[in-house]
Amino acid sequence: MPSTHLWQPELLDMSQESHRIRWESLKASGTVLEVHDTLDAQVAEWAICHALAAKHDPPLLASTLATLMEGRDWDTFGVWVHYPWSGRLVHVLPEEAFVAVRTNRNRDKITQEETRRLRDTTVGIVGLSVGQSTAIALAMERAAGTLKLADFDVVELSNMNRIRCGLHELELPKWVVAARAIAEFDPFLRVEIFDEGLTPDNVKAFVEGCNVLVDAFDTLSAKALLRLHAQTSGILVVMGTKRPRHAGRREVRRPRRVRGRVCSRPHRPGDHGALRRGPWLDTRSTRRVRGRCVRIGAWAAEFGPSRNHLGQLAPNLHRRCGRRRARRGSLPTSGIGRVAPRQTNLHGPS
Repeated sequence: MPSTHLWQPELLDMSQESHRIRWESLKASGTVLEVHDTLDAQVAEWAICHALAAKHDPPLLASTLATLMEGRDWDTFGVWVHYPWSGRLVHVLPEEAFVAVRTNRNRDKITQEETRRLRDTTVGIVGLSVGQSTAIALAMERAAGTLKLADFDVVELSNMNRIRCGLHELELPKWVVAARAIAEFDPFLRVEIFDEGLTPDNVKAFVEGCNVLVDAFDTLSAKALLRLHAQTSGILVVMGTKRPRHAGRREVRRPRRVRGRVCSRPHRPGDHGALRRGPWLDTRSTRRVRGRCVRIGAWAAEFGPSRNHLGQLAPNLHRRCGRRRARRGSLPTSGIGRVAPRQTNLHGPS
């Protein structure tokens, strides 16, 4: 893999001699441009997570730290993370302590028990334009222990109305940009890459082991391919619609169940009967649609020789969703495309 496609951080556990030698060689090589060591502050925050009162009580903080560090060698405590694409070397807590502190403010929206269960969850995301935001949000909340990312495309200038990246990342694969962004704030999160996108050859490996699949791409044949395999495997598929009529909605494709068991029914076409084996699964065809589907059939006419994408905006989804809810009377509007908080008269009717 070329150096421009480096995306995996190097983890150096200082309790292992081979890692300490590697750390010394990195510092001597001249490839490390920045060193960030804030371990003291991280350890103090770790202690405060165990005893909240320690934040304003130095003796309690010291005793909590002594308890947590009992039997540990401070000189070899922690993990150094090397980011080869930026030349940074960062000192962080060991994985268990790192995850505990980083997810501390999830509670009680996500409890400790739920966080532990989510570490065994795998989410597959196909399409990393809008899908990049989904991947990063899941990683930030630690709402999954493993992320599978599939996309074959590169970042172009016209993508930057919705993809968070820098100009120096133009022409990099979208999966590289997403994987690097995730590694920058959580080097311990497991990420699996499918750099050819979703194809008939890799769809089985991609779907296998996933608990949820996120459809965030435009190729109709691949949408059908994903749903047919998800239906057979009994896996949930989630898609956000992008057309004006349906903006702000979420399509949730749940596996069919009969008497409590997943019913694969491979002969039954997916997506409200709109998918058919044949042209849908022809990766060269994106225009031929048989059947009728509210959420996908309406898109088909927009694909063709004169158009190879659907219009997408980063804030578009939330703006339209707010307008619709305001029209229904659930939210008042303030200005164009904004939703104002509901005003409450605390003193009763005037």
